[in-house]
Amino acid sequence: MKKTMFVVMLTAMCLAIYGISLAADINEAKGSMMGKDAMAGKGMMMHKMDKDHMGKHCMMREKMMQRDMVAAKDGGVILLIGNQLMKYDKDLNLVKEVEIKVDMETMMKKMKEYREMMKKNDMDMGEE
Repeated sequence: MKKTMFVVMLTAMCLAIYGISLAADINEAKGSMMGKDAMAGKGMMMHKMDKDHMGKHCMMREKMMQRDMVAAKDGGVILLIGNQLMKYDKDLNLVKEVEIKVDMETMMKKMKEYREMMKKNDMDMGEE
Protein backbone atom coordinates (compact mmCIF):
# COMPACT_ATOMS: atom_id res chain seq x y z
CA MET A 1 0.00 0.00 0.00
CA LYS A 2 2.87 2.37 0.82
CA LYS A 3 4.49 1.70 -2.56
CA THR A 4 1.21 2.42 -4.33
CA MET A 5 0.73 5.68 -2.46
CA PHE A 6 4.33 6.69 -3.23
CA VAL A 7 3.84 6.01 -6.94
CA VAL A 8 0.55 7.92 -6.94
CA MET A 9 2.12 10.88 -5.12
CA LEU A 10 5.12 10.91 -7.47
CA THR A 11 2.80 10.85 -10.48
CA ALA A 12 0.81 13.73 -9.05
CA MET A 13 3.94 15.81 -8.55
CA CYS A 14 5.07 15.18 -12.13
CA LEU A 15 1.65 16.11 -13.49
CA ALA A 16 1.62 19.30 -11.46
CA ILE A 17 5.04 20.29 -12.81
CA TYR A 18 3.89 19.71 -16.37
CA GLY A 19 0.75 21.75 -15.78
CA ILE A 20 2.64 24.75 -14.52
CA SER A 21 5.10 24.64 -17.41
CA LEU A 22 2.20 24.38 -19.81
CA ALA A 23 0.50 27.45 -18.41
CA ALA A 24 3.70 29.50 -18.49
CA ASP A 25 4.61 28.44 -22.03
CA ILE A 26 1.13 29.07 -23.39
CA ASN A 27 1.25 32.63 -22.03
CA GLU A 28 4.70 33.04 -23.56
CA ALA A 29 3.51 31.68 -26.92
CA LYS A 30 0.51 34.03 -26.93
CA GLY A 31 2.86 36.98 -26.43
CA SER A 32 5.07 35.96 -29.35
CA MET A 33 2.09 35.43 -31.65
CA MET A 34 1.06 39.06 -31.18
CA GLY A 35 3.80 40.25 -33.51
CA LYS A 36 6.61 40.89 -31.05
CA ASP A 37 8.87 38.32 -32.72
CA ALA A 38 8.02 39.51 -36.21
CA MET A 39 9.13 43.02 -35.26
CA ALA A 40 12.36 41.59 -33.84
CA GLY A 41 13.20 40.11 -37.25
CA LYS A 42 12.30 36.51 -36.45
CA GLY A 43 9.25 36.50 -38.69
CA MET A 44 7.53 33.30 -39.82
CA MET A 45 10.28 30.99 -38.54
CA MET A 46 9.41 31.89 -34.96
CA HIS A 47 5.70 31.34 -35.59
CA LYS A 48 6.49 27.83 -36.87
CA MET A 49 8.42 27.08 -33.70
CA ASP A 50 5.53 28.37 -31.58
CA LYS A 51 3.15 25.99 -33.33
CA ASP A 52 5.57 23.11 -32.70
CA HIS A 53 5.70 24.03 -29.03
CA MET A 54 1.92 24.20 -28.82
CA GLY A 55 1.73 20.58 -29.98
CA LYS A 56 4.06 19.54 -27.18
CA HIS A 57 2.02 21.50 -24.66
CA CYS A 58 -1.23 19.92 -25.78
CA MET A 59 0.27 16.55 -24.92
CA MET A 60 1.24 17.90 -21.49
CA ARG A 61 -2.27 19.29 -20.97
CA GLU A 62 -3.75 15.89 -21.80
CA LYS A 63 -1.47 14.31 -19.20
CA MET A 64 -2.53 16.90 -16.63
CA MET A 65 -6.22 16.20 -17.25
CA GLN A 66 -5.70 12.44 -17.23
CA ARG A 67 -7.24 10.52 -14.37
CA ASP A 68 -5.21 7.77 -12.75
CA MET A 69 -6.80 5.00 -10.73
CA VAL A 70 -5.31 2.13 -8.74
CA ALA A 71 -6.99 -0.68 -6.87
CA ALA A 72 -6.69 -0.72 -3.08
CA LYS A 73 -6.20 -3.90 -1.06
CA ASP A 74 -9.57 -3.45 0.67
CA GLY A 75 -11.46 -3.65 -2.63
CA GLY A 76 -11.76 0.09 -3.10
CA VAL A 77 -9.94 2.41 -5.47
CA ILE A 78 -7.64 5.42 -5.23
CA LEU A 79 -8.22 8.11 -7.84
CA LEU A 80 -5.77 10.88 -8.77
CA ILE A 81 -7.01 13.92 -10.70
CA GLY A 82 -4.56 16.82 -10.91
CA ASN A 83 -3.40 17.42 -7.35
CA GLN A 84 -6.49 15.80 -5.76
CA LEU A 85 -6.20 12.28 -4.34
CA MET A 86 -9.47 10.50 -3.53
CA LYS A 87 -10.03 7.15 -1.78
CA TYR A 88 -13.25 5.23 -2.42
CA ASP A 89 -14.39 2.07 -0.62
CA LYS A 90 -15.59 -1.09 -2.37
CA ASP A 91 -19.11 0.40 -2.71
CA LEU A 92 -17.61 3.52 -4.35
CA ASN A 93 -18.41 5.78 -1.39
CA LEU A 94 -15.88 8.57 -0.91
CA VAL A 95 -13.81 7.72 2.16
CA LYS A 96 -11.20 10.48 2.08
CA GLU A 97 -10.10 13.28 -0.20
CA VAL A 98 -6.79 15.12 0.10
CA GLU A 99 -5.02 17.83 -1.84
CA ILE A 100 -1.37 17.23 -2.64
CA LYS A 101 0.60 20.33 -1.77
CA VAL A 102 3.17 21.47 -4.29
CA ASP A 103 6.19 23.70 -3.65
CA MET A 104 5.37 26.31 -6.28
CA GLU A 105 8.60 28.30 -5.92
CA THR A 106 10.84 25.31 -6.61
CA MET A 107 8.57 24.10 -9.39
CA MET A 108 8.59 27.49 -11.12
CA LYS A 109 12.40 27.60 -10.90
CA LYS A 110 12.66 24.16 -12.50
CA MET A 111 10.18 25.10 -15.21
CA LYS A 112 12.13 28.26 -16.02
CA GLU A 113 15.29 26.17 -16.42
CA TYR A 114 13.37 23.73 -18.63
CA ARG A 115 12.00 26.51 -20.86
CA GLU A 116 15.47 28.03 -21.26
CA MET A 117 16.85 24.62 -22.23
CA MET A 118 14.04 24.13 -24.77
CA LYS A 119 14.65 27.58 -26.28
CA LYS A 120 18.36 26.79 -26.60
CA ASN A 121 17.57 23.46 -28.27
CA ASP A 122 15.17 25.16 -30.70
CA MET A 123 17.80 27.73 -31.61
CA ASP A 124 20.39 25.00 -32.13
CA MET A 125 18.00 23.12 -34.42
CA GLY A 126 17.28 26.30 -36.41
CA GLU A 127 21.00 26.81 -37.15
CA GLU A 128 21.46 23.38 -38.75
